[in-house]
Amino acid sequence: MLTVWADGWRCSSRDTFRNYLIRPFAKFRLIIDMPRPEVLDRIQTAEDEADEIVAEAEADRDDRIAEARERAEEIREQADAEARQLKDERLSEAREELSEEREEILEEGRQQRDQLAEKASGREDEVVEHVLEVFTEAVHAQT
Repeated sequence: MLTVWADGWRCSSRDTFRNYLIRPFAKFRLIIDMPRPEVLDRIQTAEDEADEIVAEAEADRDDRIAEARERAEEIREQADAEARQLKDERLSEAREELSEEREEILEEGRQQRDQLAEKASGREDEVVEHVLEVFTEAVHAQT
């Protein structure tokens, strides 16, 4: 039996059709020659393998995401530690500066106190005489 197709191909049988039209374009020549149940089994096996590959890829993706999250947490903790250390250093420096400034202010106050005490001790005799005069006047005023 001779079959003529619309595009001009002529085939004398089903095998001829397979040999000249399908086989040159088929990637899996083995599948073309297999009986139908074997083809279905091969397809099922390929689907199972594909499912396994997808499952492995998803598991790998999940592992990578978990690793990335762990790494991000480590980086965050390291940044926090560095920030705390920097804060402590700055606070220590500020305290040291304040301590130095406090000592300068206290020393200045001591010097002013010493100057006032020296000035006051120089006027002690005058004050004593003045107080005696005031007291003497107060005593005479009462008698």
